[in-house]
Amino acid sequence: MRLCLCLLLVFLLPGGGIVPALAEQPQTPQTVFNGILNSKMSQAGVNNAQQFIEKHLAKSEKLAFENTWYALALAQYQRFNFSAYRVNLEAYLAKNKVGAAATRLKCALVLAATGSCNSYIYTAINGSVGKQGLMSWVFGLHLLNNGYTCLQYTTQTVVAKLLSLQLPGGAWCIIGKTPDVDSTAMVLQALAPHYQNNAAVKAAVNNALLYLSKAQLQGGDYSSYSVPNAESTAQVLLALLALNINPFTDSRFIKNGNNLLSGILKYQLKNGLFSHKKDGEYNGMATEQVFYTMVAALRWQNGQSGFYLLDVKNPAGVQKPAQAGSAAGSATGGAPAFSGSSAGKSGLNSKAGQSAGTKAQSNAQLGSSTAESLVTGQFKSPNAGGELAGQELSSSTELTQTSAKKIKLLWFSVPVVAVAALLAFYYLKLKKRQK
Repeated sequence: MRLCLCLLLVFLLPGGGIVPALAEQPQTPQTVFNGILNSKMSQAGVNNAQQFIEKHLAKSEKLAFENTWYALALAQYQRFNFSAYRVNLEAYLAKNKVGAAATRLKCALVLAATGSCNSYIYTAINGSVGKQGLMSWVFGLHLLNNGYTCLQYTTQTVVAKLLSLQLPGGAWCIIGKTPDVDSTAMVLQALAPHYQNNAAVKAAVNNALLYLSKAQLQGGDYSSYSVPNAESTAQVLLALLALNINPFTDSRFIKNGNNLLSGILKYQLKNGLFSHKKDGEYNGMATEQVFYTMVAALRWQNGQSGFYLLDVKNPAGVQKPAQAGSAAGSATGGAPAFSGSSAGKSGLNSKAGQSAGTKAQSNAQLGSSTAESLVTGQFKSPNAGGELAGQELSSSTELTQTSAKKIKLLWFSVPVVAVAALLAFYYLKLKKRQK
């Protein structure tokens, strides 16, 4: 009994609290980063980050494509050997059609960050910037900010285009006129390098910051389309870091004592990974967005450049395709990189099978909402009905619609036939009784 009492006295303070050494330690960007990476390495059965890259991210061409955000985050975190990963990502992109313009540009950015000079970078930037909604401008600007050049647009023209898309209340949106936290934050990330030296950018960014400050919830997090979530919160944190704003102490982004990190931690699971919604299940997109945002926070703490300003890049060494048609096709989903494209047609979808000028820019932006969800990490409903326009028209659309009409006709005709048969049955039965 005395032994038990002694042990209790060792572990408890007079007031009944736990000894500080045993208390739960406050979370930091480093501990959040470590929690995600350790959990991912455990799942992959590896012991360190280099093994995680080689034995998981680079395990296959498909995995290399599916894990681009982890590759970009680790490339910006520390110098690792990405040779095996780079080979597999290049191979995947050479063999497969990537439908979304923003995703093509993101892949080009990842190739650059991992040391590649593959011609995919050239064809992506020259065939995808501005071709599919807001995010294709954003990711195009990220490449331009790193010194990569585009034949159609300069850094200044893309910046001007993004400023022209800002809504009166300071926000940006993927579709329509509904302000969106994620879109606004991601535009700010791309505009950040121009904040100090461009008065128009500074004014636009300051208005956007007012919008984001007002949109923050009392728990420190953010919602998108009325759903509080980890991804929106991570994107705002990343935007503030890119602008060199302290996201942990700036009073504009602290609500009820909760800052952005507090908001993100609401979605952390016991294994260190993250859910999309509070008390939800593991969500891959939420986890990867928090992961690279923590890398951005660590870079900011260490006085390094913003997350999208690459440590490894070689714009001068980028290869041009040997044949404009074939190589360009790998980056634009099968269409020549420059077919039917000009500054005046920047909002049109240049996919194979769709001639330039067949869609208005607004329709192209509507169609890009699904594609952009691949980049932003969230599939969102832009209107009350939750409907999203199709990403693109395919050659099978008319066949699908025809089949749907036939099924619908069959669906209505079956009950009619059944009722007619039933009436005939009773009619014959009645006739027999009359006889």
